[in-house]
Amino acid sequence: MQGIVAKRNGQVVARETGRGIGPALKLYRAGLLRGADVSDRIVGRAAAALFVAGGAVSVYADVMSVGAAEFLSSYAIPNHAETITEEIINRTKTGICPMEAAVRDLDDPERMIAAIERTWLALSGKK
Repeated sequence: MQGIVAKRNGQVVARETGRGIGPALKLYRAGLLRGADVSDRIVGRAAAALFVAGGAVSVYADVMSVGAAEFLSSYAIPNHAETITEEIINRTKTGICPMEAAVRDLDDPERMIAAIERTWLALSGKK
């Protein structure tokens, strides 16, 4: 799977492709996560924060971090992954993903979203 899919009542309501957290951030900003069953390729704590704040009702991932699974579960959001990993690493495989680093010490979804937005803007220049 490449990108993210949001479904309601078994029907696809949104699909975004791309790398990193960009597709999930786009669906969050558009309000398309509310009440959705979400499938994404990689889910770390940053993506989990978007799903919680956006109102997703379940999350499936090919790869999910332990922290993301715990965070989703703490909000009673059912989640499943084919592979659970300790943390999400960056694209060059030299350390933790910058989005994960941005939310590492945060637990409040709204504060996490603010950190994600700041980091996204700093890294990509996108608004």
